[in-house]
Amino acid sequence: MKKILTVVLVIALMSTFCLAAFAVESPTGTTITVSAKGNGSVEKTANSDGTFTLTAKNNTGDSFVGWLIDGDYEIVSGSLKSPVIVIKLASNATAVATFTGSISETSPQTGNNVIPFAVISFLALVSVFAVSKKIIAE
Repeated sequence: MKKILTVVLVIALMSTFCLAAFAVESPTGTTITVSAKGNGSVEKTANSDGTFTLTAKNNTGDSFVGWLIDGDYEIVSGSLKSPVIVIKLASNATAVATFTGSISETSPQTGNNVIPFAVISFLALVSVFAVSKKIIAE
């Protein structure tokens, strides 16, 4: 009986790990993290209507290129190419203001993290089955 409880506990813990890798946060209480890439700075203002105003300010020599925003959002005013943009978030997000001094010849990494999480989850499940088979055999 002790072995069966151990196996059930291990499987439950591994299932929790797998579900946490794909969990989606609630859109209530969303936040945005801002940063600048290059010679500039970023200001963010939380507006009373639940939107955020992002302002990119360039420093000497560099020009504003655009925003890179990761997250679920809607543009209320402005555009990804304008230094002042107002957005409404549906989830937590990050925004990076890019300035000319930070542009390189290489392309940024794109894609999502579903495949690595799926591989890790699969390997974790294989490990659980191997351990449970060993425990049951004893």
